[in-house]
Parts: sequence; C-alpha cells; structure tokens
Amino acid sequence: MWKPWTGGRKLRNTPLSREAYVSFTPATQTLSSTTSSFYFNKIGRTAGKMNKKKLGDLYLKCKLVDWIIKNAKSTNYALSSELLFSEQKRYADIVKISKKEITAYEVKSKNDKLNRLQGQLDCYMSVFDYTYVVCHANHMEAVLKISNPHIGIIVEKCNKLSLIRRAKKSKKINSLSLLASYSRREMQIKFPQKLTSTLNIDELRQQISFSIKQYEIKRDFKNKLYIENKENTEIFIREIYPGKVNPDDLLILSRKTSPYIK
Repeated sequence: MWKPWTGGRKLRNTPLSREAYVSFTPATQTLSSTTSSFYFNKIGRTAGKMNKKKLGDLYLKCKLVDWIIKNAKSTNYALSSELLFSEQKRYADIVKISKKEITAYEVKSKNDKLNRLQGQLDCYMSVFDYTYVVCHANHMEAVLKISNPHIGIIVEKCNKLSLIRRAKKSKKINSLSLLASYSRREMQIKFPQKLTSTLNIDELRQQISFSIKQYEIKRDFKNKLYIENKENTEIFIREIYPGKVNPDDLLILSRKTSPYIK
C-alpha cells in the first residue's frame, strides 16, 4: 500500500521538479498533464514564499482551502482542486464534497476578468448543490450584479476572507451535466443499459438520464466524487495541515481515483 512521504513540510520548501512530484503519485491515482502544467507554469520549480500579486488566484485558492478546513464542522468531507465537470468541460477551482451535498467555489482574484462568470456559474449550478464566488473586494459589487441570489459570495480583503452572502441550494441540477463526469466504462458498470455497444458516449448519457431517476444519479455522483478525493484530502490534512497552505500543496487535491475502475 502506498504511503505518503514523511516530513512533508520540509519537502515543500525545497526545489521540486514536476517529475519528482509526480513520482509520489500512486499507480492507482492520476494527475493530468494539463493540471500539472497549470500549477507548475504558475509556481515554477520552487515552492517558496507566496507572492500575492504574482500568484493571483492561486494565492486566493490557498486562503480558501485554509478557510474551508478551519470552518468545517466535521472531518467527513473531501476536497478537490481543478475538478473537471459538465458537458462544457469546465474546471471548478475548489470543491468540498460530502455524501449529502457538494459545494463548489469559483475563485476570482483582483486581476481576473468577470466576462465569463455568468456562464461559469450557470454550469456550476447544473452540477453542484451550492455555489460560491470567492473574489477580491474590488469585484464584490460586480459579482452581486452578475450572480443570482442562489450564489453565495465570499470576499477577500486585507488578507482575510469574509462571508457576504450564504449560498442557497441549486434547483437547476440536471442529469446530463452530472453524467458528464463519468467515463463510458464507469457508466456501464454503475448504470448498466441494454444495447449500449451501439451508442456513442453522448447517446449513452442520454439513455441513462431518461431511464435512471435523477436522485439516484445525484446520490451516486456524490459518492463517486467523495471516494475519488477522500484519501488525498486525508493525506493533505495529515501531511500539510495545520500550517500555511502553499500553491504546490494543491496538487495533492488534484489527483483522482475512480471508485469503479480497479
């Protein structure tokens, strides 16, 4: 059984190449090259002191993860970073998952533009129970105008996060958006259908969405995400936390393990 490295906090402050980092990833888990490149292009080869202005949304994501963990009422949850979801292939910045509900966070730093925010939030609400925008104080008024009342808002000002508006449960979740997170094999294992060999993956999702009740798909979706991310969340909290969360630490929360494919 794979075990995490020891002395995780010392390792974090040494030069770390992408190859060295990925070598810590167990064979049953994957870190996409897209996600890996995304982080290493932003933070470089060294995990050092954070520069708020230079790191932008990564700095805010670190603050958010720390805020979520400190405010969690139990340990029965998992965290994910850069989670791919929806038919439109969106990435959720940070997601908190329990078997009862899923909360997603879209992060907007001071220098981020908001022109795509409305479309992003529509996708979030088609998949997740609760959605928050986490933004710099400069964006607060604009976010209030763009977002509907179901969207929660968390604002960063003077290096602190404050809850401005609590999210309401989404009523726009749809089965096709949930099934977009499943591979063909996962769907065939979990939602077996007749004559699926003749269908492409989009047709298979359509068939499942019509033949399986939405509450069953929602329940399995939550369980799937929880299992995929729980082990790495435990590693993250045990090895990195408590302490200051750095951008390279978020890579741990980007790995996934399918609960259906062994």
